[in-house]
Amino acid sequence: MFNMNYRGIWYVSGGNSYVARLVNDAGASYYWSKNKKTGSLPLSFESVLDNQQETDFWLNPGSAKGLEELGDFDERYSIFKSFRNKQVYNNNKRIGPGGGNDWWESGVMHPDRVLKYMIRIFHPALLPGYEMYYFRQLQ
Repeated sequence: MFNMNYRGIWYVSGGNSYVARLVNDAGASYYWSKNKKTGSLPLSFESVLDNQQETDFWLNPGSAKGLEELGDFDERYSIFKSFRNKQVYNNNKRIGPGGGNDWWESGVMHPDRVLKYMIRIFHPALLPGYEMYYFRQLQ
């Protein structure tokens, strides 16, 4: 599961997006993979909840730095299995002195790191000791 509800719309990545391809390359499955869009799909909170309530992992939930802060955005997030099991990861581990997020600054130039973080999240036993560069697990 990716992103978060924002003003009543939850944008998820289409099934032919680079995000969906990374999930597949990392050996995981992506719920929206049958969708043929390369861009975002605007969905309601209820649609995401209906389809992803029991999903194992949640990535890129906005600007949240912790689970409490994420829950403060919307208390309904606690319904999701990934939230309850603390399997939420955000791409804001590396923030520059001016506030820029290094994921957006250099991630595109390091697809090896991006793929490794996905593998590390979905299959931690495959990369023991690998410290994620862009992502942090929210506590």
